[in-house]
Amino acid sequence: MSPVTCLLWGFLNAGLPNAPRKSPARSVKVKKIILHMEKSLNFTIICNDEKYLNEVIEWYNVNYKTDFKVIGITLDEVNFANVEVTRFMPSDLFNLGYQFGVKEQLLRAQGKIDW
Repeated sequence: MSPVTCLLWGFLNAGLPNAPRKSPARSVKVKKIILHMEKSLNFTIICNDEKYLNEVIEWYNVNYKTDFKVIGITLDEVNFANVEVTRFMPSDLFNLGYQFGVKEQLLRAQGKIDW
């Protein structure tokens, strides 16, 4: 049983003293669970150049109807960007990071950035 299946199985049977012990694949069918967050979330991401992060954020916001925005940059040996979002699903955090990683890898392959 996958970790996500176990998590959903535990969530669906939480607080039920006589919950069935069958496999969730046989007893429960969950088509779609969507979590929308309504509170502001601030997080920090390592970034090479703010310009490329802003390009990815702009693209992601348009395509996935989110509102990520860079609210600050910390320039040091390693650069960090502080990002804020209010309209998102938890998966958007991972998907944005993936898209940013793909963009940076493409730029490395093209020789536009060096690390």
